[in-house]
This record gives sequence, structure tokens and C-alpha cells, in this order.
Amino acid sequence: MNKENNIFENAIRKSLENHEAPYDASAWASLSAKLPKAATPFYKTNWFKGGVAMFLLATIATVALWDNNPKVERDLQLVDNTVSTNENTIETNVVFNNTVSESKDNVVDEKVNDNITKNNIENSETKKTIPSTGSKDVKGDEKPLKTMDESVSQTPGILITSQVINETENVSITKETPTADFTLAKEICQNSKIHLRANDFSEDASYSWKINDLDEIKVESISFELEKNGVNKITLFIKDSKGKVLAKTTKEIFVKSLPKNNVEIKMDKNSIKNKYNFELLDADNTIVWNFGDAKTSNEYLVTHTFDSKNIYKCNYTITNKDGCSVTHEKAIKVKGYYNIRTAYGFSPDNDGRNDNFIPAELKIINQPFEMTIQSRSGVFIYKTNSVDSPWNGNMIDGSKSSFGTYVWTVTLTNELGVKEVYQGTVTNVIN
Repeated sequence: MNKENNIFENAIRKSLENHEAPYDASAWASLSAKLPKAATPFYKTNWFKGGVAMFLLATIATVALWDNNPKVERDLQLVDNTVSTNENTIETNVVFNNTVSESKDNVVDEKVNDNITKNNIENSETKKTIPSTGSKDVKGDEKPLKTMDESVSQTPGILITSQVINETENVSITKETPTADFTLAKEICQNSKIHLRANDFSEDASYSWKINDLDEIKVESISFELEKNGVNKITLFIKDSKGKVLAKTTKEIFVKSLPKNNVEIKMDKNSIKNKYNFELLDADNTIVWNFGDAKTSNEYLVTHTFDSKNIYKCNYTITNKDGCSVTHEKAIKVKGYYNIRTAYGFSPDNDGRNDNFIPAELKIINQPFEMTIQSRSGVFIYKTNSVDSPWNGNMIDGSKSSFGTYVWTVTLTNELGVKEVYQGTVTNVIN
């Protein structure tokens, strides 16, 4: 019995001394039993001890489950933390979502509910909601949770701690089969070069191509010309290391025909100058001429004269109505600006018919010149610079030339001011 009870007992005794009823010490025990008992501190109550035991058991079970599942991807998400206070309890709900990588839809949800008496709640009339991590809409005295690595104390005596556990997981990666696809135009012109390459490439696969009925070509990419007119089929094969076809695709391409080389190039032998006629014989096509001397034309029929002696590479491009073009080249050997015949014959027998020789074109062009006559062995025989002094067939010593062929050479400056040399032969037909 404590001191306060002793004082109270003495006061009772003193107040009862004048009463007739005698004091009975046993009556105090009866009175003491009727008095209200002192409140037991909340942390010594069985209710609190049971709640703490349940919380510890749930925590241990959660950690054990977490540590024994290394293939579980831990995605700790605080879904709903609500502190509800009323006259008797506060509720804290924490949800852990664990996504299991072995099954897409297996989810382990664990909830820990802690009920704590109102003795630790300063405001028993208030209900507070703790917003989830990252919430921007916080009002009043609501306190948002921080990152998962921080400890948040929501109420006196309560500490919520989260810990991220990093683990290395063995993930099996399945390689996808590459797609057998490639880019191909719908149509091209004959002999046009195309380039083939698979759009999706894998180092673990082999690639091959098949064009029409030709043998399969085992290369990743290829460039070639299609010569077959009409529909052509191209197939791409993708195979594994054992030659098994993993995927294939066949596409078609239409090859348009090229225009025919239907042209005519002729020299006008009756012209004193080197006159050439260029003509495209197919009216359905178009043409562009390049004569090789920096001059061009796009006419179907055109006449062209070259300025001097040379070998000209004449290019011309023909285009048909399908838009397909082809270019050809023709070498034209031009002996000079003038069209001087190279082979002559005469009969120097003084009968008055064809007794002398000089190129007839020199009489027409009327340009200064010099002509020499030599034997085929190069022996000089005769020289003149006038159309009025042709060679009469005599040798340099005045004797008659014998039957045979001799070489003549003419040097002149044409009307364009270009110096030119012409050469040919003349045959003495007299035996």
C-alpha cells in the first residue's frame, strides 16, 4: 500500500472516531475494491503487444519472400498510404507489387495493416491521406512521400523504411528471324543496272538471290543488268547455318525494251566538201546527235561538214516512247575539209585524152596549193602549184614513166584558214 493510501486511510479513521460503529480494518479492502482502478499504460496492454507481434511477423515473411525469389523484378510502388484516425485506431496500408519475369501476369500483392491506438495520435478528429510518390497535387498539411531510398516518419512511433535491392538476373534473349524483304522498282529499261540488298540484315543468317531461272547467287547484296524484256522474277532467300530456308520473298519487275539503232550516216560523194548526212529512220523515236566537234543537233535528218582532217567520234542517243534511251558511237574518218578523191588513173600517150594528171577538186576550190609526185619507193618525180601545170607522166630526167602506181601529195590552206595535207595515188595505165 503506498503513501497516498495511508493518508487516505488515516483520514477515514479520524472521521469515524466519533461514530458508534467500531472501526473494522477488513472493511477497507471491500471499499478499496469498489474504487476505480488506475489506467494501464498503452504500451503494456496486450492489444498493443499483439499488434506489434503481427507487424513483425508480416515484415519477416515479406523479407523472406523477397530474398528467396531472385527472378522477381521488384517494382516497389506505394499505391496507397492512408493514415485514418478516429477515436480508437490509425490504419497504414502499404502495397508491394512484385512482377515475376517468368510469367507475365503473376503479381504478388502483400498488404501490411498496422492498427495503433489513439494514445499516439495527437489529433483524434483528423483523417490524413499520404499521397503517392511523385504526386504534385498536395494540399494543406498533406506530406508527399519521397524516393524509395528515403525513410519517412508519418506519426510518432511509426517509421516506414524502403530499401531497393539490386540483383543481376539471367535473361534469355530470343533472336528474331530477319524479314525477307527488299526494295525493287516496278519497271526499268533494258540493260539498266539495279542494286539488290535485304532491308533486314542478320549476321547469323546467309542471303542468296535468284533471278528468273538462273542459278542462285549466294551474296548479301548484288548489282547487275536485266537483259530480258518483260516480266522478271527476283527471289530473296534467308537461310540458317545448315541451309534451312528461314524466309523468302519473290518480287516482279517489268523490263522495257530499248529503241533500235535505226540510223543512217552517209558521206555525200558529190560534194566538194566533206558533207555528211545523218538520219534517224524511226519516226516514233527522238534523237540527239553529237558530231564529236562540239556541235550537236536533235533533228531527224541533218547535214554536217567537219572543219578539218580528223577521226571524229560521233555519239547519238535514241529515246523511245517508253522513255528508254540508248547511246551509240560511230567513228567518222574525215580526210580534210574538202572532198578530194584519193585514187586516179591516166594514160600519158599524147593521144589527147587523159594525158595529164591533177586532182580535179583543186580546179574547183580555187585555193593555193602545192602538189608533188613520188614513186612508191619515195623518189621525187614532179612538183607544181598551178592547176595549169599538171603532171604529164614524165620522169624528172624527161623520160616517160613506166606502167605502175605513183603517190601524189597536196598541201593547201582551206577557206577556214586551216592548213591541210591530202594524199592519194595515180596509176599510169600505159604499158
